[in-house]
Amino acid sequence: MFTETATHSPQKGGRFPTWLRWVLAGPVTVIIAITAMASSSTLGAGEVPSFNAIAFGLISFPAFWGVMFFYYLLEEKPLRALLVTLVLVAINAAILYSAFT
Repeated sequence: MFTETATHSPQKGGRFPTWLRWVLAGPVTVIIAITAMASSSTLGAGEVPSFNAIAFGLISFPAFWGVMFFYYLLEEKPLRALLVTLVLVAINAAILYSAFT
């Protein structure tokens, strides 16, 4: 009586292969989370980094990683997710550059 039909298969309809999605959700996500962690610890610090600024970066790392991991897995267009990632890395790199110059 009930038939199950697939709306799309992983290899059809212009979707990326599963392995590429997992690569983006794996090492790329860790790189983003590390840069976000490093830049977030410099935002609250004045001239001398305090324990609170460093602790905020370390505590927020799992949140950054989790959000980006699920974003990569659930995004319909991985190229758009990659573009968002490049923008985030550029912003975090600019924050880190301005903090150390």
